[in-house]
Amino acid sequence: MHLLDSLEQRKLVKRIKSKADRRSHALHLTAQGETALTKFKRLADEHERHVEEKIGKANRERLLQILGCFT
Repeated sequence: MHLLDSLEQRKLVKRIKSKADRRSHALHLTAQGETALTKFKRLADEHERHVEEKIGKANRERLLQILGCFT
């Protein structure tokens, strides 16, 4: 919950009580959260391109295979 509290305090998400279940909340991105998510996706794409430039497409794909073993 600490992570959600932090995101909510930074106005990136908001919790909306469920109409069907009083114990439950839906989590929604705010406009500020949408902007941050767009920025993070752009940065992730830039990082992926940078990695591929450094190690090549085949090695990047192999690296992703290896890292996938950890999940």
